[in-house]
Amino acid sequence: MRRFFCRMKGFFDSWYGNKIVWVIMAALSAFSVTFYATRLPLLHSFTKTHLINFLASFVLMYVLAMIIAWLSYVFDRLSSPVKKKRYVWARVILFVTVLPFLVLRIVYEIYDSMFGVDLSKTEYVDRDFVVVVFCMFMMQGYYIIRRDEKRIQRLNEDIQEIKLQRHDLEQRIIGVDQVNGRMNKMLDLMKQLMLPVEVRLEDEGEVSVPIHLVSTFYIAKPFAGQKIVHIRLMDGRRGETRDNALSEIMKKYSLLCYKLTRSELVSLLAIESIEKTTEEAYLHLRGEGEEARIIPNGALKELEEAQEQLQQLTQQRG
Repeated sequence: MRRFFCRMKGFFDSWYGNKIVWVIMAALSAFSVTFYATRLPLLHSFTKTHLINFLASFVLMYVLAMIIAWLSYVFDRLSSPVKKKRYVWARVILFVTVLPFLVLRIVYEIYDSMFGVDLSKTEYVDRDFVVVVFCMFMMQGYYIIRRDEKRIQRLNEDIQEIKLQRHDLEQRIIGVDQVNGRMNKMLDLMKQLMLPVEVRLEDEGEVSVPIHLVSTFYIAKPFAGQKIVHIRLMDGRRGETRDNALSEIMKKYSLLCYKLTRSELVSLLAIESIEKTTEEAYLHLRGEGEEARIIPNGALKELEEAQEQLQQLTQQRG
């Protein structure tokens, strides 16, 4: 019993239990049943008898609309596809034969008890009852169409929700890729910071120098047709590296060096400041005897971006 009342509450709370729709259905059906077979013009058919028939038909059709809505609600609420297929014929038989027969018997009894009229001896079945059955089919059609509209609406809402979830997932994947990219760059930065530079210093021979002590790599004038990569440390010492080209050094220290000119790499860790004037931009490096370098046109933005990237990576590392 409790389950029945819960189902009834769900029925009246749903769109199936819309009483305004029942009133409209009952009024249209009662109007059609009452004035369908009248031989007089419509405005001349509003007699007392017609009004009584209209009110009686309205009550009957209102109850009928509620019953059809309830049965539609029960059948449409079947969750199992097996049950829906099993009850589809039961629904057809109920709506097409059983329910019209019950309505016919009720109308017979009402007319016989209230008006003393035996409808079986009249043209009621051929005339008014056909309209009643037609109105019943229209009511069922309304609930079928309305049900499909609701399902399509829910389907569209589900599609929109799936699109939003997909977009959110794509954004998360992009965020993960960005984090992975930053993590990879941080690992590369740590490897580059731990990779020493093999240098042949004047009066000291070959030594390993940490990259954070280097100021610049540069190519001096070729000696015997061979280009030699020189190095300048922040403490002023100079020497030669084992690398044969600036591109090799740039490949090993891509996050720590910037190619200022074709013949010179500067260490981003050695940058003290960048001075901007109306005409030129100057680069000041840490170290003894370092002179300000003119930053070539178009290189200032790239240099600042490389410096900002290194600063962000070092902050995240810290």
